[in-house]
Amino acid sequence: MSFPSAFFAALRRKFRPEGNTRKNRMVVYPSRVSGGSVVYQYRVSGGWAKCFRVEKSFRIAYPFNLERIPESVRIVPFLSQVMPVAWVCDAEVRVPVLDRDFRDCLDAVEGGYRAMHPAVAFGGKLVAKRLETNAPAKGAAGRPLACFSGGVDALATALRHLAEKPVLAGIWGFDVSWGDKGAWAPVEALIRTDAGKLSLESLVLRSSFRDLLRMGELDRLVAASGDNWWHGFQHGLGILGHLAPVAWKKGARTVYIASSFTAADTYTCASDPAIDNHVRFCGAAAIHDGYEWHRQDKIRRIVEHARETGVSFPLHVCWEKNGGDNCCHCEKCWRTMLALWTEGADPRDFGFAGFDGFGSLGADIARDAKNFRMLAPARYGAIRERLRSRFAEKDIPAELQWLWNGDFAPPE
Repeated sequence: MSFPSAFFAALRRKFRPEGNTRKNRMVVYPSRVSGGSVVYQYRVSGGWAKCFRVEKSFRIAYPFNLERIPESVRIVPFLSQVMPVAWVCDAEVRVPVLDRDFRDCLDAVEGGYRAMHPAVAFGGKLVAKRLETNAPAKGAAGRPLACFSGGVDALATALRHLAEKPVLAGIWGFDVSWGDKGAWAPVEALIRTDAGKLSLESLVLRSSFRDLLRMGELDRLVAASGDNWWHGFQHGLGILGHLAPVAWKKGARTVYIASSFTAADTYTCASDPAIDNHVRFCGAAAIHDGYEWHRQDKIRRIVEHARETGVSFPLHVCWEKNGGDNCCHCEKCWRTMLALWTEGADPRDFGFAGFDGFGSLGADIARDAKNFRMLAPARYGAIRERLRSRFAEKDIPAELQWLWNGDFAPPE
């Protein structure tokens, strides 16, 4: 269904009163810190207050003491969630102190959003009473950080930069909610295990950042973009910002965040080179990594590493199943299992214990047929090319003839 442009203009005015940015304001107070935990304090006024779940505190727990980390760095994770909201709501955000690198990068970051979402109006401003230039902690090792979830993209980035000995950083609260200990336990175990197999350091922080905002309100506000808030506006900057205190503590100069798409894709995504590659804080620069690699290229590298070392890596890709493991029946699981099989790997060796062949593939995908038809050419094209390069048509199971033929219409 399409809506007239006047509808979106009226919706934006609801949150963004024209000509008076002061109606939408936020005052941020010094954070409350206790050991490794930080709770952010703020007051929000104006129509955009509807975008915030003010009844819930935004808190993060780090695996190290935060009390020596400057407030100007500790505030970055909070502002990383708030500033995109301020830009689309034309709001003013005031903070007592801020890291200079982060403040200086925000114009370019906002420019990335503007270029990506031309149908959305941007404005607002950030006012810092004092700016600080931050040096890393004394004696910090200086190794890079890599955002790590145990998925295909994150693991490929870790392998690409293995010689640099990156610290693998996971966030509890990203795809498993803050309070779901049962689902998080196997994910954290996977992060720790993968780091051990690669002889790398790992750390995990716990964040309630997905409870800070009212996603339904924000989705409606940016409807003209054709994307939702989390995917199109929040998650790239929102994830990277969490690592500012870690970068200061570790002395990191680089923070890698793995790409989900490639330059050939046409999707909008909040994690994109046009945004991520501008992010800076306390001397560290973010890099959107692997943008030149298709997902199939990444899976090939993972399988090759497993063959070379004799060590396999269970992958965490599923968003459908509670409990942290893979359901083996959703579209993303099937896409990953197909890609692994095409590289000559047994999916069961890579975290898909429920894989028993492709007999139920058609019926599973048929349950999400509309989404599959929309995504198939872009997401399955590279798998098909690799399949054709490695196998003769006569060697392809009957259940996969649809993929070989390229019609992207699996049998039910």
